[in-house]
Formats: sequence, C-alpha cells, structure tokens
Amino acid sequence: MELSTGQKRGLFAVVVVLLAALGIFLLGPGRSHGGSPTASTSSGATPSTATTLPANLAGVPSYQVNPTTAPVPTSIKSPNIYTWLPFTQSDLDAAANVTLAFVKADETFSYTDTATGFGKRLSSYVETSLLTSLEETFQTGLPQWQQQRFTSTGAGAINSITSFGGSPSTSITFLVTITNQTTASGKTSTKTGQYDVTTVAVAGGWQVNDIEQAGQGNR
Repeated sequence: MELSTGQKRGLFAVVVVLLAALGIFLLGPGRSHGGSPTASTSSGATPSTATTLPANLAGVPSYQVNPTTAPVPTSIKSPNIYTWLPFTQSDLDAAANVTLAFVKADETFSYTDTATGFGKRLSSYVETSLLTSLEETFQTGLPQWQQQRFTSTGAGAINSITSFGGSPSTSITFLVTITNQTTASGKTSTKTGQYDVTTVAVAGGWQVNDIEQAGQGNR
C-alpha cells in the first residue's frame, strides 16, 4: 500500500526522534570511548602510602658506636726523638758541621803544600791518630803531585746517618758524598764518591776519627 504524503512526513518525524534518542544514550555521562577503564575503590578501604620496616631485621645484629665508650683524642703530642738518642740536637748540628769542615779541608790542597801545613789545617777537626795517618798519606802522594802540578778543590754533602753509638763514647757516622775538582798536567776533571765519616764527642765539641769508603765505616 502506498503511503500518502502526510503519512510519509509522520514516519520521517518518528525516525528523527529515535535517532536523536540513540545519540543521547551513546554520548551521555558515564560513557568513555577509546580510554582505559578507571579502577574503583571500595568506600570502606583506605589505600596504604608507606610500609614501616622493623628496626633490626631478624637474625642481623645492629652495630652502633657508643660515644661514651669510644672517646676521640683531643690532641696528639709530637715525640721528642732526642730523648731516645745518646746525643742532643745541638750535638748533631756540631757533629755535622765538623764533618763538612773536615771534608773541605781534607780535599782542598795544592802541590805547593807541605804535609805539615796540610795537617795544621785539619788539626781542629780530627783526632790525633787520624791526623797522623792523613799527613803520612799526603806526604806519600806529594812527589807525584808536584810533577803533575796537581791541585784539588773539594766539598761534601751529608746524605744520611748510617750509625750512632753511646758507648764507650758518643759517636755519629754520616754517609757523605764528596765531590772533587782536580787539575793535573793541565787537565781538569771532576770526581764524586761516597764515604762514611765518623765523628766522636770530645771535650769541648766533636772531632772526626775515621773516614772510609761507603759501607766500610765504623759501626
């Protein structure tokens, strides 16, 4: 049966109303399209924000410093090493000065010197027994030195203390590097060597009583 024009218009109006109702239902509050569902929380539960651990885990001891049983020292005193040695600091200074003065006098000479003059320069720095030995050595070498017109200029530097003792007399042995600049037959050369120089305490100061190649000095 063919609808009349008025019936067609009524049917169209009904369809429009149904489509509008369907759109309201699909797009209304409480509907979400394409998003993640929201988790719900029961009204009687409160979410926990932190977990409290026990102070000490079971079976693991707790180590703490007790300030009353572990005091911190307030000051540290520097020891005076000279209370452990058979000589004082002034003794050490005097012995070192005598050693260097002796080395310079012993290693500085000329072919024009005499054994007596050489010994006189050393006399205030060395004991008598060593002085006699040094004068004899000088006298032995003098004839050759005169032929070569030999001259020597020397000085020393203390490297360390190799030994010391307090009996029967206080002594200190220094390791000394000695440098000589010599001229012989018109040729100049420089020589360096290390020696053990031993000093002993005597009335009024210190004197040298031995000089040997390094490693062979008095112990």
